[in-house]
Amino acid sequence: MPEATSQHLGKVRREATEVLRDLQGKNAVDIPATMSDQMVNGRQPKASTSRIWYLNLTYADHSGDVAYEVMQAAVRFPCTRVDPVKGREAMLWAATVTNQQATFNKRDAQISRTAEARRAQNEARAAVSDVLTKPDVEQGRWFRSSLSEACHADIK
Repeated sequence: MPEATSQHLGKVRREATEVLRDLQGKNAVDIPATMSDQMVNGRQPKASTSRIWYLNLTYADHSGDVAYEVMQAAVRFPCTRVDPVKGREAMLWAATVTNQQATFNKRDAQISRTAEARRAQNEARAAVSDVLTKPDVEQGRWFRSSLSEACHADIK
C-alpha cells in the first residue's frame, strides 16, 4: 500500500489472510506471492498475475470491503466472457465460504433487475446450496472446475 495509507496495512493484511485461509482450506485457490495496492501504479493500472495480485486495497479499506475485494480477486476466470449463471455460482460460493455473502447479495441485487438475471440468481443459489453440503475437498474441486466451465458454457 502507499505510504500515506500504510498505517492500515496490518488490518488489511489480517482481512486478506483470513479470506485466503478460508478458500485455501477448501483447496480452492493458489495463494499469490504478493498483493499490491493498485493505487501505487498511478494512472497505469497493472493486470494481476497468478503470483502478484493488484487490488484496490486503499479504496476497499476506506469502504470496509477489503475481504470482499480479496475474495473477488481470488475468483480468477481464465477468460473475459463469463457465463452469467456459472460465473455467479463461482462468485456466490466464494462469497459464502469467506463470509462475504451479504456484500455479494447486495451488489448482485443492484445488477439483477431483469427476469433473466433473477433466473440466473436462482439457479446459482440452488447449485451453491447443493455444493455446500459436500466435503471441503469436493467443494474446492467443484470451484476450480466451475471457473473453467464458466468460460466454456454457451454464452449468448
